[in-house]
Amino acid sequence: MTERARPLVGIIIPTYNHGRYIEQAIASAQNQTYEPKEIIVIDDGSNDDTQARVGRFLGGVQYVRLEHRGVNAARNRGIEISRGDFLAFLDADDMWLPNKLSKQMELMQRDPCVGLVGCGGYDMDPKGNITSGPWLRADYPSRSKLLEALSIIQIIPASASGALVRRECFQAVGVFDEKLQIGEEWDMWLRLVKKYDARFVQEPLVVLRKGSSISSVMEEVDGGRVLAGPQREEFYVNKVIEKNIEGGMRKRAFAALYHRLGMWSLANAANKQALRYLMKSIRLRPLGLYPNDIEKRYHYPKDSRYYLLMKAMVPGLWITLLKKVRTRSALVSK
Repeated sequence: MTERARPLVGIIIPTYNHGRYIEQAIASAQNQTYEPKEIIVIDDGSNDDTQARVGRFLGGVQYVRLEHRGVNAARNRGIEISRGDFLAFLDADDMWLPNKLSKQMELMQRDPCVGLVGCGGYDMDPKGNITSGPWLRADYPSRSKLLEALSIIQIIPASASGALVRRECFQAVGVFDEKLQIGEEWDMWLRLVKKYDARFVQEPLVVLRKGSSISSVMEEVDGGRVLAGPQREEFYVNKVIEKNIEGGMRKRAFAALYHRLGMWSLANAANKQALRYLMKSIRLRPLGLYPNDIEKRYHYPKDSRYYLLMKAMVPGLWITLLKKVRTRSALVSK
């Protein structure tokens, strides 16, 4: 295949106040071995030095500035203006390895039924030190098996920064839901996998920066209350589940959500909250929360709900026991 015959890949980099990282992201996009490509930076109303830093790349990078509306609006604007037959997304605080697009395009072009190609990667801290990985995702034997797994939890590695998507997919299933502040990528992959196959490159090709996200609540939710922490995640992920998942899989998806929120609550010493979430999860799905993975190919979370439930209850039981002992001791002393 000649260079001219190769399809164009549009690289969309949404950014909001990530000036200190944006140059590394752009450089990793420019250093991709795949050609032809276009790079579009969508600035979601940053008030730092993002525009000046991107300006050093002008000529090779298209820069578009928007009013601050959130990452989904930025990605959708990139989809709208890109000329690419295939679209790749790179969050401004993440980076790609040089052969990321080449490896993914090899898989994508083998089969027109494939709409999404993911990859493996590493995690790094805000300073750029690798903290974990590599983590990989094995291919599923069928689209139905992939959709089953994806209907329980978001299992696309690296999510948006690791994904390469055919443009026609967005024409078929729509773009990112701008009303979602959490779970928007899961929502997109669920819609996409219902119509298209997905494949995964068995190599780490993306590096995700953890702990650098700059969050911004775009709107009030739940009757005017601004939600935070697990309540905010529950509010938005509920919407994703109700929108995309039906039947018995819906109960399983909610059970997995409450399992995750229970773990978060317990880790943050919110034991009563953890108990509520874990009991919700167990009532919905008492056994077998995640699919069997005997060969450990898919790396599902461990179904630790009963252990976590006991862990959340034990401190309360000890406090109750101590209070009873103290009361008895007081009575005896009288």
